[in-house]
Amino acid sequence: MSEVLTIAIYMLVCRELNQPANFPGNEYFWKSIDDNSYAPSLADLSVWTASHDHCKNEAFNHVNGDVFVWKFIWQDFAAYFGVEVCAAPHMKISI
Repeated sequence: MSEVLTIAIYMLVCRELNQPANFPGNEYFWKSIDDNSYAPSLADLSVWTASHDHCKNEAFNHVNGDVFVWKFIWQDFAAYFGVEVCAAPHMKISI
């Protein structure tokens, strides 16, 4: 799964509605270190697990070590799509 497509659609909708792109997460997630997987590497893992019998009924996680913090990258996404962001991003309250 790639969250990039979801973010792109959200940014495009915000641009179409002429609204700022508020970060959809909470403050903890806004400030935390997150990671993603490189799609070709994830594809290689998928082929490898599908072609080895000892991988049946097993769960695998994949990360390639690239990390980021949303509060440092969110405005970059918005700028790429020509969307404004709030000075203090809207945070959903999570219980």
